[in-house]
Amino acid sequence: MSITAVLDELESLAVERKRLNFKRRKNLERKKELEEQVQLYIRSKDTPGVKHNGKAYILESKTKAPLVRKKKEKKERIHQFLSSYGINNPDKFYEDLIDAQRQEEVEETKLKIQKDTTK
Repeated sequence: MSITAVLDELESLAVERKRLNFKRRKNLERKKELEEQVQLYIRSKDTPGVKHNGKAYILESKTKAPLVRKKKEKKERIHQFLSSYGINNPDKFYEDLIDAQRQEEVEETKLKIQKDTTK
């Protein structure tokens, strides 16, 4: 296979991936809308769920704690936690813990694709 054929296929796969991601996003949005409609129906009928085509659709409630996204806030919470357990130097302990979790860097080669500006 020639290099031009390989590059053409690579470009077509990138376009296809973009198209599928767009379609997937639309499907997820539609799925969420439909699930909300089913939930409203179940709540309006005041039943635990409905059965359809051999499947049971049941409302289930559960709680979940959101993850801490901000690095600064996460560090502060860990600092408070370590202090509450009597760690003398929580900042140093936290830094040592983070360093212990890091792995050695491994070099990898990646093909970068960019627009040709020398036409």
